[in-house]
Amino acid sequence: MLVHREHLLGLFVSLLTFYRKGALFSIPFGFYWIINTPDFQQCFLNLLKNSIEAMPNGGTLHVAAENRGASVVITISDNGVGMTKEQVRRFGEPYFSTKEKGTGLGAMVAVKIIEQMGGTWTIESAVQKGTTLTITLPASRLRPPTAEQSAAG
Repeated sequence: MLVHREHLLGLFVSLLTFYRKGALFSIPFGFYWIINTPDFQQCFLNLLKNSIEAMPNGGTLHVAAENRGASVVITISDNGVGMTKEQVRRFGEPYFSTKEKGTGLGAMVAVKIIEQMGGTWTIESAVQKGTTLTITLPASRLRPPTAEQSAAG
C-alpha cells in the first residue's frame, strides 16, 4: 500500500470534521511511505481520536510526518489534559484508559500495530499541558511509481 501526503490529510480531515476540531499539519509535499499492512489506517485513527478527545474544551492538534533516513517519523501532539507519568507508563495496556468511559482498547490496538510494523513509539506528556506521541516506523526502500509509470498502468 502506497501512503502519500494526500492520503494522510484525508484521513485526518475526516476525523477532525466529525469532532469539529482544528489542526495544524506538517507533512511535506512529496511525502510517501510504502507499507504492507491494512491496519495502518486503524492505528492512526485510534491515536488521533485519543488526542482529539483529550481536548474537551478545544485546543490544537498538530500532526507531522517526515522521511528521516531509513525511517518514517510521525508526531501527533495536542494541548489537551495531558497524562501523569503513571498514565504514560500504562499507555497501551489492555483495558487501561484515562477516559471515564474508555476501554483502553484503541491505544492497545495502535501500540500492537506499531510494534508489528517494526516500529517504536514514545510519549511525552504534562498534566494540563498536553501530550506528544512520536512514532518511528521503518521506511520502504522502494520508490513510488512515477507519473509516467502510473499513467501507463
